[in-house]
Amino acid sequence: MQVGGSVSGLLQGLQPKRNGANVVVFEQDPSEDRRSPESVEKCDATGRPAAIPARFISIAWRKFLRLLNHPVPRNMSNWGCLYLILRANFDGHDVGDGADAASAGRFLNVPAEKQYSGYIGWRGTVPGRLVSKETIEYFSNRPNFSLMSGTYSISYIIPTKTSHVEPGERLVNWVWYFRVPDNSPELKERYLPLMTKHLAEIVDETPLPLLSKVTDLDGTENPSSFFDGRLILIGDTHTAFRSHLGMASEQAARHCW
Repeated sequence: MQVGGSVSGLLQGLQPKRNGANVVVFEQDPSEDRRSPESVEKCDATGRPAAIPARFISIAWRKFLRLLNHPVPRNMSNWGCLYLILRANFDGHDVGDGADAASAGRFLNVPAEKQYSGYIGWRGTVPGRLVSKETIEYFSNRPNFSLMSGTYSISYIIPTKTSHVEPGERLVNWVWYFRVPDNSPELKERYLPLMTKHLAEIVDETPLPLLSKVTDLDGTENPSSFFDGRLILIGDTHTAFRSHLGMASEQAARHCW
């Protein structure tokens, strides 16, 4: 039995299921849509593209486009794309949703304290056809970190939710983190002039950006109470890294292996 049917939970569930175990997943959210790597490809039976390869990691500082450009091979993917591939492998379904990282702990009443981390994540995706060729080239073949004063963004090119990877169809994904005191508004007009023109373009062209209030869930004080050692926490429920590096699915896959 496992609680949580997101990317991490489905990776874990596939292992014993393919070795003959009867795996039951408890999931809190039955909805059919969530607005929102290499290890996945090894256990995939659908043949769908799961990621877009990248060769470098780049860092921009304010308007300086390439403060650092270092060769680090990565596979960049889309949460929805990974979820649909894993769900199809797990039970043949192509729709569904996963729980957030804290839901498994809440479902089992794991003793934990949830609190606002002090910053938010503003995120979105924009189809490549809606931005300039120069901007697509800038974000291609790399995750790009854009550092500004007291804030930063990570952006990279990903497949669509339904595994389209063709130029023009693939998405430019961005997540922008910055500190915000509780109940204090922040406006993009304050920061757009500080960004590289490419980051400013994808932020401005995103039709429906989402705002996420980042919270911490601390459940480490009394781990012996987790059902006499029979409950294993994995993925973001186990550890959330600071700063965010776009490796949540990679962390989940490594826990699985």
